[in-house]
Amino acid sequence: MNTNPFESPVAITQVDDLGETSPQLVAARRTAVFSVRAAILILLVAGLFNYYAFDQVVVTDVVAPRFQTTVRVTNLTGMVAITLVAWFLFVPALEVLGRMLRHLSGEKTPVAAWNESLYRSLRLAVYFAIPGAILWGIWVIGFYFVHLNFMVLSIAVGVPAHLLAAGLYLPLLFRWYLLARSKSEP
Repeated sequence: MNTNPFESPVAITQVDDLGETSPQLVAARRTAVFSVRAAILILLVAGLFNYYAFDQVVVTDVVAPRFQTTVRVTNLTGMVAITLVAWFLFVPALEVLGRMLRHLSGEKTPVAAWNESLYRSLRLAVYFAIPGAILWGIWVIGFYFVHLNFMVLSIAVGVPAHLLAAGLYLPLLFRWYLLARSKSEP
């Protein structure tokens, strides 16, 4: 069965005949992993800017000179570790979480259809990362360089950032809901 990239979320219930090793599913997973990794790189740029601002404002001015190198090495090591963990484990962790949710809600739904919905949603991660990185950069500039009120800044930037993230995961949850519902009905 060929998958139409323009089909509606309801049409994904027709993916039953795809096995977990089908070429379509493997290609969809590869695209999802690429998109997530591109999103990680985009957000890493914002994270490095956040590190730079923190280093300039806090480490240089507040931390004793003899501890500055230790703080910098610790922060950069943490960033590298988090980036590597996300790079290699983010998609597999989402697959495990998806299977757990499938077990709880739609056990009759084929794993391939469930994962295809996940991969379809993850393809958009890179497009959500760009405005996410911009919002993160606005927060960093406002907090570290303009010295705006933390709460006001966090609400003004945090609310749009969380709504942006919801734009990525809510359609996935809706697709999974439709899959679970369609397979449980007689």
